[in-house]
Amino acid sequence: MTATPGQLDEPAAGADSEAAVVVRTAKPEEIPAVGRLTTEVYRAAELGDEEYLEHVGRADDRALRACLLVAQGEDFGSLLGTITLAVAGGDYADIAQPGEAELRMLAVAPAAAGRGIGRCLVEACHERAAAAGAWQVVCSVEEQNARALRFYARLGYLRSPDRDWWPIATVKLLAFTRELDGACAPNETGAEARM
Repeated sequence: MTATPGQLDEPAAGADSEAAVVVRTAKPEEIPAVGRLTTEVYRAAELGDEEYLEHVGRADDRALRACLLVAQGEDFGSLLGTITLAVAGGDYADIAQPGEAELRMLAVAPAAAGRGIGRCLVEACHERAAAAGAWQVVCSVEEQNARALRFYARLGYLRSPDRDWWPIATVKLLAFTRELDGACAPNETGAEARM
């Protein structure tokens, strides 16, 4: 299941919050903290059952099978957020098709809410996906997660109802897509994204 927790944010008016944020690949010693953060945020937002919460807590597996990114604060010691980027055919891609990358498990630390951390993480994924040859990014959001729905709309994601899906009978995930700036659709390039 892919979901985006309620800790998504817009920067406060007049805040220069992004200047002090670095987004990079998670270091091995950070992986346990990434798993804890993701689980805590998803649990607080009531996203997923205990089995899924255990799944999102396995950041070590995401680091091996996808691209696990973190946002770090200006003091270079604080974990502000995390996101996973997967490519079509990868273990963590649920709906990505050839030439697409997929956003998974975005989590922002509650103390960092309102600082634009979610947007920084997603934009870093866009850059990595484009550099890897993807022409489009996709994601899934739980139907009742109104805050995440607004967040992705603000970032230019469009609903793709033909790709909605149900990982379990009681959870409907809404699909979203966003073409990457300057990218060519697969019929123009024929290339697959690799990260």
